[in-house]
Amino acid sequence: APHSPFRLLYVGSWTRRKGCDLLEPIMRRLGPGFELLCVTADPARARVRASNIHITGPRSERDLVELYRSSDALLHPARLEGLGLTVCEAMACGLPVVCSAAAALPEIVEHGKTGLLCAPSEPQGFAAAVLRLASDLSQWTRMGRLARAHVCPRFDLSVMIESYDRLYRSLSLS
Repeated sequence: APHSPFRLLYVGSWTRRKGCDLLEPIMRRLGPGFELLCVTADPARARVRASNIHITGPRSERDLVELYRSSDALLHPARLEGLGLTVCEAMACGLPVVCSAAAALPEIVEHGKTGLLCAPSEPQGFAAAVLRLASDLSQWTRMGRLARAHVCPRFDLSVMIESYDRLYRSLSLS
């Protein structure tokens, strides 16, 4: 079952591109029944006044996996994102994801199935998505299970190596 308060996790750099300016408005809308742990490389840059946001510095890979596993969902409001490694890691740990429907993120997260996609730069949409997820235990459970089942086979190291090998061979034959 999800924690009380519902535990959200943000992992990433503290930049507008990653949507950090949206975290405080989102958490203010959610209120005291929700908490957000932000793991960032430069915690001194993170200035927030919301009492339900906690900032910490970088973590080891092992600690990060433990944080994913002890959280209820990943909050990732990035406006611009490449692959979305944080999103993949969270999903591999069985976390549903609430993220922007921007850049490559919709290629990783299936809306309503493995997570919830939100319009970029709209804190009210992110807050509504988190509330929806936190209020429906069966949806939360199903999304976490499907997130792991969705991402693990696609990003397994041997599968990725084989795919790159096929691609390179096809290019050399041209």
